[in-house]
Amino acid sequence: MSGGGKYQAGQRVSLSASCESGYVFVNWTNNAGDTVSLNRSFTYVTTPANETLTAHFVFDPSAPSEPSDPILRHRVKVSTVDGGTVTAGASRLLEGESCTIQATPNSGYRFKGWFVCDTLYTSLSQFSYKMGKKDIHFVAKFEFDPANPSEPQMPEKNKYAFYMMTVIGKPGDILDIPLYLTSLDTLCDMSFQITFPESLRPEMNEFYLNDAAQGYSVSCTEVGDTCYIFSLIGGRIKAGNTELMRFKVPVPADYKTGMSERTKINQVSVIEKDGANITASTRNGRIAIYKRGDTNGDNVVNVTDVMNLVTFVLKEKTEVFINEVSDMNDDDTFNVTDAMGVVEIVLE
Repeated sequence: MSGGGKYQAGQRVSLSASCESGYVFVNWTNNAGDTVSLNRSFTYVTTPANETLTAHFVFDPSAPSEPSDPILRHRVKVSTVDGGTVTAGASRLLEGESCTIQATPNSGYRFKGWFVCDTLYTSLSQFSYKMGKKDIHFVAKFEFDPANPSEPQMPEKNKYAFYMMTVIGKPGDILDIPLYLTSLDTLCDMSFQITFPESLRPEMNEFYLNDAAQGYSVSCTEVGDTCYIFSLIGGRIKAGNTELMRFKVPVPADYKTGMSERTKINQVSVIEKDGANITASTRNGRIAIYKRGDTNGDNVVNVTDVMNLVTFVLKEKTEVFINEVSDMNDDDTFNVTDAMGVVEIVLE
């Protein structure tokens, strides 16, 4: 399904539901169970209250190859604590489908292996996984190599670096904004200032510490409408590259698309394990917001976006392709269904 999110009352929202193989669409219903629409795709006018709309499907035994047992889709999750980056070709797969899973160590680290429930699955950094009968979670483990400690994200003259990345979303989204820390030694207490864009304010009652940073007492002081000073006291973080914190940032439904704004981190002070108080280097991030279906990022949804998505689905080269606004049915894959979703926007 696609189209859900936070909207102002009275706004016209395009909703769409797509059937998996072996199913047929029945209807959309509201909280009270009343039928809202018999069409898979329709325009809904929002009300002042929260509303949950449910798409109903029915299993059609004449359609699937296994008439008594539908082919199910399961989740494949990849993660790591620190030391590198991980990717998976898909996050949800039908039983029997395959995707490529890859781990890339940061400079100064070496790959140890992929683990499932703390059991080594493979020592290959890249492998093809065929989906089985249930969800699976792969954890990549890296080992810090002191013989080559240079970290590409860190300036040569500094042992510690705090940095944010570019996060992409669309109006109505609630974005996860991570803050990363790279260190060559154990850190104790720390403080830093973060400034968010004026129109993209974080929900300050919903910021999260990474498991690697547990044990800290966190305090936050607001020094401006979108500027906050954080102090982390009483914990320790080992050397490595890790996500330190994560913030929730709602994107207003009427946010101006086709632009990006900076998230800024500065005034960093850290205390090493021997008590020395030093500064750290920083790198700012950005938040970029595009229209849903704007696959090429030109702030217009038209036939060019449809062709761009089709080109990507055919695994041909595209100059620009924005994943975050191109998955029209939010199933974490890109196919003809997504192209049809963009077509529906173009024809509105």
